[in-house]
Amino acid sequence: MKKNILGALTLLIFLSIVVPANFAQAQDPEYAKWGKLAIERMMEEYPGEDVKDYDYQGKVMISDVREQFNFLFTLEDGSKVRAYVLVDMKKDELIDIHLEKGQ
Repeated sequence: MKKNILGALTLLIFLSIVVPANFAQAQDPEYAKWGKLAIERMMEEYPGEDVKDYDYQGKVMISDVREQFNFLFTLEDGSKVRAYVLVDMKKDELIDIHLEKGQ
């Protein structure tokens, strides 16, 4: 129970302080919405893992309606999690989030 509360608190602090600062500097602010969803999914998949760093790595046009937003998260233990967020831009809807944990 304490881990869940601590994890939720860590996520809220991270989202309210670190992420908005990164989003404000972005050249392409449309990724902010998708970055938040990627962080939420990562926290679900890797509970108890704290995010140390967050990096938006651009987007790729998959088709005239689909775009992929790429993110790299560095966890406290130094491991990396890549997030690929596939979006239907015409409907402004999430299609899928794929996570890859590396070293």
